Amino acid sequence: MARLLPLLLALAALLLFVIVRQQAARPRTDRTYRPRPAARPAAGASGEDDTQWVARRADIEGLRDAYSSAALDPNEALVRCGGCQAYYHASSLDALKRQNRGGCALCGSHDLRPVHVL
Repeated sequence: MARLLPLLLALAALLLFVIVRQQAARPRTDRTYRPRPAARPAAGASGEDDTQWVARRADIEGLRDAYSSAALDPNEALVRCGGCQAYYHASSLDALKRQNRGGCALCGSHDLRPVHVL
């Protein structure tokens, strides 16, 4: 019995390996949505540090802060994500820096720039 137990364990490990490998090689269906990460430009290539988003007051009306769900106030400092176009108040940006390493709450992008409201 002592000689049979290692053989059974090795056989179980081999079977598990074959099953996992077979599942990994299985073709994926096109019917399942799988988001792909956005291509990120090289550092300094996009000019992220010195550019701002520009938005009209009418475009912001009715929108909500993507983090706090509060209605956007165009008179407050606003920030917009370059990845998914979500808007944030400055206070939400502070919370994202503390809790989400400064990334967007929706897509994870770190391209968060100020918005100039016209």
